Amino acid sequence: MQESHLTASKTQYQHGFSLIELMIALVLSTVLIGGVFTTFFNAKQTDRFAQSLSRLQESGRFSLDYLAREIRMTGYLGCASATGVNLNINAVNAPVGGLLQNELMGYETPAAGWWEPTQYNRGDDLKIRKPKLGSDVINIKRASIINATLIGNLTQNNVNIATSGNISSFVRDNDLVLISDCINADLFAATNVAVTGGGTLIVHAQAKNGNTTPQLANIYNANATLYNFSSVSYFVADTTRNNSRGEPIHALYQATETFDGTSFISQEIIEGVENMQILYGVRSANDDITFVNASNVGTVGTWADVTTVKIALMLTSNDSVRQSNDNTSYSLLDIDITAAASNPGLTQHDTDQRLRQIFTSSTMIRNR
Repeated sequence: MQESHLTASKTQYQHGFSLIELMIALVLSTVLIGGVFTTFFNAKQTDRFAQSLSRLQESGRFSLDYLAREIRMTGYLGCASATGVNLNINAVNAPVGGLLQNELMGYETPAAGWWEPTQYNRGDDLKIRKPKLGSDVINIKRASIINATLIGNLTQNNVNIATSGNISSFVRDNDLVLISDCINADLFAATNVAVTGGGTLIVHAQAKNGNTTPQLANIYNANATLYNFSSVSYFVADTTRNNSRGEPIHALYQATETFDGTSFISQEIIEGVENMQILYGVRSANDDITFVNASNVGTVGTWADVTTVKIALMLTSNDSVRQSNDNTSYSLLDIDITAAASNPGLTQHDTDQRLRQIFTSSTMIRNR
């Protein structure tokens, strides 16, 4: 009898949660789990924002450093830049106006289509990505030293040039090559570049209409220096890629003239550059410097008088990481770029949720 009573008492006190207790537990669990998920998503959003901002700043600094380095070297011809060097231009497709003229040129793109300066008027043969409308274009001509030593054909001026080492990655067919001993200099087209067992043979001939004559004007020895002469334009263009929301991605491009008279080679440099504006500092006779855009350089001087270049870049993140649409108006030197709800114009940007930041720099041209 006593054992049965104890068993019944134990059973009487073994029961679960009541409905009210269960509902309270579920509410508390929901609140806690919701807080955990909110914290997680907020942390993820903050991380995406920080990563996008970091990439934006890295791309902006790299773009400015890259352009500043190129601008500083505008017109560089090695020792051939010195006054008194006898320069002979033998290449048929040499820059219009001579090697030491028009070494820096800028262009505005206010109208549809490609900018059409006369020295790059290729018509239908201009195979290049089109610059973004409302964004500027800058063209720089300069030489780059080729680390090679002349080893053959040094006593006559009507034969090909042999160099040490394989320099085919620096000099290609139709490239312009400058050779100088600081007294004389010749600019010619490499009508053919052939790698030999002992180095590289740069064929200088009248073939393919590359040169006016098959001879150099001067005789050079092993102390002469070889340079690769380039004409490169920098601009902003659509990459034809879109982000996850279908928004266009732009980038900074460079277009290198091939000097074959027909085409350019375009290459993407850095992704995320949406706009580029440039002002040119023109030095007057009394050493005053006036900054104007490309269209107005001729009103205050000439392109040869430009000594300083100011650049402003608008960088845009690929991802939409803002909490709201970007309705900010950005100032890029002489223009303001405002937000547009749809169909942005020449001085407008999309009202999306991507990050935007402006980077500016001022660079002096060393060779002036």
